[in-house]
Amino acid sequence: MIVPPKISVIMSVFNDSRYLKAAIDSILMQSFKDFEFIIINDGSTDNSKELIKSYQDNRIVLLDEKNKGLAASLNKGIMISKSHYIARMDADDIAHQDRLKLQHKFLEENHEYIVVGSQADVITYDDQFVYSSKLETEDSRIKAYMQAGIKNGRPVTPFFHSSVMIRKPILLKFGLYCEHMKKSQDVVLFNRLMNYGKYSNLNISLIKYRIKPRSVSIHNKKAFIEMGIILSEAINNNCLSDSSQQKLEVIIKSNSRNKEFETYIFIGKKYILNAKNRSSAVKYLFKAVKKRPFSIVPYFLFGFTLLPIFLRSLIAKRN
Repeated sequence: MIVPPKISVIMSVFNDSRYLKAAIDSILMQSFKDFEFIIINDGSTDNSKELIKSYQDNRIVLLDEKNKGLAASLNKGIMISKSHYIARMDADDIAHQDRLKLQHKFLEENHEYIVVGSQADVITYDDQFVYSSKLETEDSRIKAYMQAGIKNGRPVTPFFHSSVMIRKPILLKFGLYCEHMKKSQDVVLFNRLMNYGKYSNLNISLIKYRIKPRSVSIHNKKAFIEMGIILSEAINNNCLSDSSQQKLEVIIKSNSRNKEFETYIFIGKKYILNAKNRSSAVKYLFKAVKKRPFSIVPYFLFGFTLLPIFLRSLIAKRN
């Protein structure tokens, strides 16, 4: 009888060749060895497929698919997986070598928990450390945070998506990823599952999470409100109406034009809050100025970098 692996690591890849090797290596070098690594090539047009195929490791299962989007790719991986536990991994993040071991141990010893994530060391697209996260770790506080988000019309996720390990039977029984969602699929999933078991984040950084210009942030107030309505609809129904799908596409398209600018501003803010990283803050704020020289935002933030270190430390504590 063939014994299934204890964990299925699932990763979707779309034109991620720049970071892909580091992501794959970090999984293959895990201290916990009993896993399968399902990699879905979601219609990449770069050399991602060739890079994946260059590995000679029988734990890798490569699915070469037409581009269907992240949610559909992850659902495909989940459906063919052989394990009781699903570990998510993104193609541009890096896993700590003990990640699978620690999360598997936690779920084996705590049967009431259905999802476990971790803290993360956040890095830039060019591998510079920015900050270490301080996510809530206890089930009650995690869910209070999520419920407050729903109440305020802004559903949120308490996890770094590529840090989580989930019990597969829960996914199969109560729903997979909403394939209509082209953004925030994890927000919808974790808000839908929170009534079916406990959540936790291990209070240790088990991944390096990369901030990328490809990520789209919603800053327009009207679009922000509409996005909250769309997320709530998807959480309640696990699907979207045609009109909501169209609105979502418009929101993503309209906010994608400034994604590099917003990324540089986000990194700059985080470095300002880390009081000892003035030079790094300035570096990324200058990048923001080059993208939008007439925006007042980077110049306003430049002012914060000139504050004495004790004032920046005070701001950091308040944030």
